[in-house]
Amino acid sequence: MKPTISSLTASRIDGEVPSAWGSYVQTKSKVKLTINGASGAYGSTIRSYSITTSPNVGSGSAASYTTGLLYSSGTITVTAKITDSRGRTATKTTAFSVYAYSAPYFSSVESYRCNSSGTRDD
Repeated sequence: MKPTISSLTASRIDGEVPSAWGSYVQTKSKVKLTINGASGAYGSTIRSYSITTSPNVGSGSAASYTTGLLYSSGTITVTAKITDSRGRTATKTTAFSVYAYSAPYFSSVESYRCNSSGTRDD
């Protein structure tokens, strides 16, 4: 018998992105990754945890890991792995999407004088 993982969750950490949007945004969002319900079989105990991401937005060696700001966009695949006291392993994967974002900018600026009615007056 192998150890088991009930679920692997990715939870948004609210920051600059409104929680009502329910999405992850590049350079604005963080995520907490959690291994839930990890248990050994037939009296074994969980010896180690591993959380990895692809593309790499961070990794951890505990039952939960909180990333820094997400600098990748697209689909992020998360893999959780546990190892029990007898050396047996179990894995679970999940994925979430990160929307690309870049700050708005001006590519050119034009200015001129106006009269009191707002009409251009050079």
